[in-house]
Order: sequence, then C-alpha cells, then structure tokens
Amino acid sequence: MPFPDFEPCTPAFIRSLQERFATLDLIVYEGQRLTYGEAAAQSALLARGMLASGISKGSRIGLLMPNSPDFVIAWLAAARIGAVIIPINTFYKPKELAFVLRHADIQVLLTVDKLLSNDYLERLESCIPQLSGLAQSGDLPTPLFSPAFPCLRQIYVWGAASRPWSVSQQRLFAAAAALDENFLAAAERCVCPADPLTIVYSSGSTADPKGAVHTHGSVIRHAYNLNDRRDIQTGDRIFSPMPFFWVGGLVFTLHCAMHKGCTLICEAAFNPESTLRLLEEERVTLVTGWPHYGTAMVENPTYAKRDLSSIRSGNIYPLLPPGERPADPELRSNALGMTETCGPHTIDRMDHDLPEALRGSFGRAAEGVAHKIVDPASGERLPAGTEGEICIRGYNVIQGLVQSGARGLF
Repeated sequence: MPFPDFEPCTPAFIRSLQERFATLDLIVYEGQRLTYGEAAAQSALLARGMLASGISKGSRIGLLMPNSPDFVIAWLAAARIGAVIIPINTFYKPKELAFVLRHADIQVLLTVDKLLSNDYLERLESCIPQLSGLAQSGDLPTPLFSPAFPCLRQIYVWGAASRPWSVSQQRLFAAAAALDENFLAAAERCVCPADPLTIVYSSGSTADPKGAVHTHGSVIRHAYNLNDRRDIQTGDRIFSPMPFFWVGGLVFTLHCAMHKGCTLICEAAFNPESTLRLLEEERVTLVTGWPHYGTAMVENPTYAKRDLSSIRSGNIYPLLPPGERPADPELRSNALGMTETCGPHTIDRMDHDLPEALRGSFGRAAEGVAHKIVDPASGERLPAGTEGEICIRGYNVIQGLVQSGARGLF
C-alpha cells in the first residue's frame, strides 16, 4: 500500500510541502493566491496566535468558510497544533448550524462574515439569541457563556467583525507575538498520526448529520493512497467545486492536491460563463465536478470562444479534448465513498474505457481496504453476484461517531 515517506501527521506534512513546493500556488480564489510557502508561514503565525489565545491540542474548532486561502490557512494552523477541526457546511440555515455547534461541542468558531447572500453573523444571532446581549470588555473579548451552547467560548470573524460579540481574526494573528517559533515546535511535537484531526459531518439527507471522527494518519495516508489511481501530476491546476466541508472536498480534493503540489482553482459560486473564463485564464489542466456542470458550460454561448486547450483530464467529460472523451460515460470507472470511510473506498483510473462487461463499475477496493457483501438481516456473508449490504474494513474507516455533545465520542 503506498504511504508517504514522512510521518503522516499535519506538522510533518506541512514541512514536506514547504520543502517540495514552496513557490507553487496552492489555491486561487476570487483573485487571491496562496503559495505552499505562504500557507506554511501564515498557518504557523496563526497557530502561535491560537496557542497564545488558549487554543491547544484537543480544542474543538469550528470552521465556517468557503474553499479559499483563509480556509486552508485556518485548517493548517489548527491541525498543526493538534486541535480537532469541524468543517461546517456553508449552506446551513440557523437550525442546522445550531445543531452542529452544539452536537460537536465546538469551543471556538472561525467564520467569515459573509459569503454571497449569506450573512453568517446574522445567522449566528438567529441560532444563539444570547449573542445580542453580549459585549466586549476593555481590550479583551468577553468569553461566551450560553446555556444552550455551553462549550462555545469565542467566535473569530474573517471580514467585518461588526457585532460586539464578534472578534476580528486580526486578534489571533496579533496574539502570535506572545509566543516564539520554539513554543510552536514544542506543541507540534505533541501531535501524532493517531490523534483525532477532524469531525466531518455527513449531509444529513435521511436523518440528522453524523459526525465522523478521522485521525491525522487516516486523512493524510488515504489521500496519498488514492492518488496512486488518479491521473494527477505535480503542477496540475485543478478545478473542483467540491466543498472542503464534506469529505470528498477535504480529502479527495484538498489533501490529494497538496500531496502532489497541485493548484486548486476555486470560486465563490458556479456560473457557466464566469467559470469558463476562469478555466481559460488559469490554464486549468484537470476538471472534476458533477455532470450538469459540463452540460451547462458547453451549452453556454461563450463556450466556443474559450481556449480550453490546457485541459487534459478529469470527469467533466464534455470539457476534455475530443480524443479523451469517453464514447459512453458508463464505460468509465466511478467510485464509492462515504464520510465514514474518509472518502472513496473503491476507485480506479478514469482516463480509459472499461470493457463492456464492467459497464457501470465503481472500480476496485482502494489499497488496504477490504469489502464483503452480507445479508442485512443475518449478517451472513453472501456469494459473488448476490445483492446485500456492503461491509468495509480498512485503515481509512472512522475512529467513531460523535453520538451527542453530552456523551462525547463513540
């Protein structure tokens, strides 16, 4: 099974990225650019500010941000000191946001002020009514004490911290002056592959969202392993709308891209015309996304004017060079994945056609992952070709689920 040649925990991961890809762009978003070297330096500064502000190993950090340089910096900063990060769905309404804040025992929330038509400060006041009565005291932000959210202590805002209870992210960066790099290094030495890294919430399409706990080792190893069956190269410029708050975007997009030194090309919202312009201007080489994206773009009147000759691979098939498009998309491998399995647990290369006998295939088991099909009632193993329940075993499977805020993990 392919594993990286460094200890699979975030501090070592960041050092490896800085050594190999410092000058390469990591992410581009709405005119902002962040290199791997800048991500390492800025996340170190923010990590020191977090430590100086009382955030440490095991602290539960909510992250309410779009796919952007700010998300990447905040993620790496919290991860390198051993905090447990909860990426939060940016589409959540007040009821859903309140559920995750409470269920995950989030202690510190890092949020943008706005995204498109979403005002997150207003949304937070809708789900935490006590906020409207809170204020800052002197030079120090007042800790939050809400009976409905007993673990939540602080909300830091990227953008306009326009409420008395909101604290500008600049305070966190400024707090870094209180601690030097040696203290950060000492904190990083306490982080190991078996430590919890993140709690990723499922979409909640059939019940309340489930919080899946994954370690540094599982996220970093699995992303590295999955790349072995992908047409992905160092220097690729990847367009992918998959949000980082879901496991597909977090592992299969962000972490897979970082392992290879790729650049992620992101945008605040999909629009066929502006997305086509972005793909052309940024010389995107690999496009991934949902099928309707491709349909919408090729049907846009500006499509014929765009130079998309840089694109060589991906699963938005209408945008690929004619010779790379499948004659029938069902003859290209797909994948099966779950929040609980750290992303895909079956996968195969998608740049070649399969034989007719494998039409509709979801690929093979990822290296290090085993499957069996059982009778859902009896649990008895079933023979090949029989329908049943899929059971999955491997290093990538969750450590447990967050059952409730009061009872903790598992």
